[in-house]
Parts: sequence; structure tokens; C-alpha cells
Amino acid sequence: MDIFEKIAMAQSLSDDKRKQSLIPLLEDVISLATGEHAELSLDKKSEVMSLRLGSEFKQFSVKGDSASALVRDVFDNI
Repeated sequence: MDIFEKIAMAQSLSDDKRKQSLIPLLEDVISLATGEHAELSLDKKSEVMSLRLGSEFKQFSVKGDSASALVRDVFDNI
């Protein structure tokens, strides 16, 4: 499944499920854009995203209530 099929499929999901399905997609996009291996994980309770990019590790708040806000918060912190 390519990136466009993943985006189209995510449109039918609830926003919470869409956030979870975005994580692998965001990992792929970040890896392609940076040339580094990216790993993302989301703690739903504390609304904290962990990003491992190559040898770097970063945590940041993702308090947006929508999947598009999650994407914006991730890209703002790369």
C-alpha cells in the first residue's frame, strides 16, 4: 500500500484511530525527508510524542485534538 492509499484509508477512521494510523505514515515521511530512521510513539494519557531520529531522542507535547493537529505538532518539532 502506498502513501496515498494510506491517506485515503485513514479518512474513514475515527480521529483517535486516525492518530494511531498516522504514526507509521509519519515515520515513513520523516525517514524519507531526513534520510534517518525514525521511530514515533504516542502516549495518549499524557499527550506526549516520543521521536527517535537516528541517534537523537526528543519528546514533545501533542495536545491537538485532531489528526491534522498531530501532524502539525510532529513537523513543528522535527
